[in-house]
Amino acid sequence: MARQTSVQDAPARAIAGQITGQGPKRTPSKTAEGEITVGQPLLRGTDDDQALPVVDGSTLDATTFLGFGVASTSRVYSSTGTVEINQSLPVMSLGEIYVLLTGPAAAGEAVLCGTATATLGQIQGTAGADLDAAPGARFEESGVSGDLVKISIVRV
Repeated sequence: MARQTSVQDAPARAIAGQITGQGPKRTPSKTAEGEITVGQPLLRGTDDDQALPVVDGSTLDATTFLGFGVASTSRVYSSTGTVEINQSLPVMSLGEIYVLLTGPAAAGEAVLCGTATATLGQIQGTAGADLDAAPGARFEESGVSGDLVKISIVRV
């Protein structure tokens, strides 16, 4: 029988998509129209109760941006850690949530998200090609690629 031979020094700070803070928040439940990764930006779906992942050529603006996918402890995720098509998930449209940085960001900067094949899944504060600002979303903490940082969404 295998035994545990090591202990982690400290638990993980958070996971991408984890809600943070006790302040006001809005997390309506939506149905996934595509495979969705929690902690990533989402678009309005074809129906009011649906959410779409950002894909190549997407635009993030006040009419298309829905919020960020929320990690839920009561959910069973696919083997790749995503929410599958036609499954429900909470979407953070107001409040604070952790995201995984793929580039540098400073507190107060707009949250920039990838909208083209080469940048899909990227979240950072530094401007670049094919990165759109998520409306109403700002970094609450500074960090570099690989860091989990808090963002706040104040208007969606």
